[in-house]
Amino acid sequence: MSPEANHIPQRSLWLWILSLSVLAVGARNFEAGLSTDSPLYAAIARNIAQTGEWFFLYGGTPDFKPFTEHPHLGFWLMGLIFKILPAADWSARILGHLCYIVFLFFYFRFIEALFNQKVATWSVLLLWVWPAFGNWFSNAYLDPPTLVFGFGALYCLQRSFEKNSLSLAFLCGSLFAFCLMTKGLTIAGFFPPVLYLFGVALLKKTSNKKTIAKITILATLGLCLISLAYYWSVQQSTVPDFFTRYWSRQVTQRFGTSLGLEGVFRIEFWLQLFKDTHYLAILGLLGIFIALKNRHSYSQKPIWLPLCLLISFVVLYSSKGRIGGQYWVMILPWLAIYIALAITSKVNISALSIRLWSQRFSLAAVLVIQYLPFRTHTFQLNDLLKETRQLSDSKKYTFVYMDTPNMYPDFLAASPLSWYGNVDVQFHYRPLPVPQAQKHALFLLIPPEAARSTELKNKDWCFHDKFKDAELWKGCAND
Repeated sequence: MSPEANHIPQRSLWLWILSLSVLAVGARNFEAGLSTDSPLYAAIARNIAQTGEWFFLYGGTPDFKPFTEHPHLGFWLMGLIFKILPAADWSARILGHLCYIVFLFFYFRFIEALFNQKVATWSVLLLWVWPAFGNWFSNAYLDPPTLVFGFGALYCLQRSFEKNSLSLAFLCGSLFAFCLMTKGLTIAGFFPPVLYLFGVALLKKTSNKKTIAKITILATLGLCLISLAYYWSVQQSTVPDFFTRYWSRQVTQRFGTSLGLEGVFRIEFWLQLFKDTHYLAILGLLGIFIALKNRHSYSQKPIWLPLCLLISFVVLYSSKGRIGGQYWVMILPWLAIYIALAITSKVNISALSIRLWSQRFSLAAVLVIQYLPFRTHTFQLNDLLKETRQLSDSKKYTFVYMDTPNMYPDFLAASPLSWYGNVDVQFHYRPLPVPQAQKHALFLLIPPEAARSTELKNKDWCFHDKFKDAELWKGCAND
């Protein structure tokens, strides 16, 4: 039997995955820098750890109080980490790091069983070299645990059909419940693949209808028991209307106002996908053709499960106008499998050689990177964030008015100030009158405006410092 056909020992596979992860998501982990949504999510988790309030989600922005954009589980997991370790950028990334390692391990095993070791190796390698995938695991996002729970549920369901295992069926339902508790309606992308797996199981000549019925019942039981327990707990909490608010935000204001299926044909979506896969995405079509051509050699294996996942999430996200960013986390793994099929049909390099060389390169590169004069995390703390944190650490200031011409709350602007400055940030819109100076409050003027500055002086605010496109004021009585 060739080395390509051997089942890789657990220890060797874990070592390879860990080696890749050290470079992909662990390099310079102690650098400051969380991007986009991450500061808000991290601030919510920090508040959970500090207050012990697990249901009322608050990230330091009163305009989003309580935060109801997403369910609780992802914040609970980060909050547990902050219970043990200091709340900082490096500890906020730990959940993503763990998800990266766990996902790649079972992703490899899934593809190895579905196709072969070589396709599995190339698939993992593609995800490793695509920043559009790995970067989101080096942040504080909810997509990584959602992927782990959703894919884990499908993996357990597939294995339960293969082994006639009722315990795996129950675990499948439980993981789907966790997926639902992490990013809510994103679970819809996993429904078509579930139907596909049931279809494959039912069409098998050796299928046992009674066993399939038992698997269905146990999976449903796992999903319902945990989901209903979660629902009941929220109903008994300080935010019993959480799901009403969530439904309004996600369905009425987000999903209900999106593009529709015509978004699938938007050229911007596909151009961004080609760019973020280093233009390898086109090879996915060749891989699908190869799988179709050789379908009879896979002995009733669910070889179209990755394609089903790919189509499902492409439709889900493109139809809602979600292009690039963290949304690729749910798309790139399944595309990578068919690209890997295309590559392995033309490139004859042993999977063992690829793993050994990528492992050595990763470990060497992470050591070299420590001494190179560039950052691995692009977001940097600016002078305003540093100064706000310094003022907050002095125990004098706990609140910031963010004064802008924008009439709509923008948590992307406020959350970094709240997370790094460790302060509450209240949006204040022009031309609302300037409030009287307060003892523990700061006033942030974005952008500076002469008339507004005069009004601030009249309300006993004193100029503190000027930054790029902003001025920071504090109460004159505090000087």
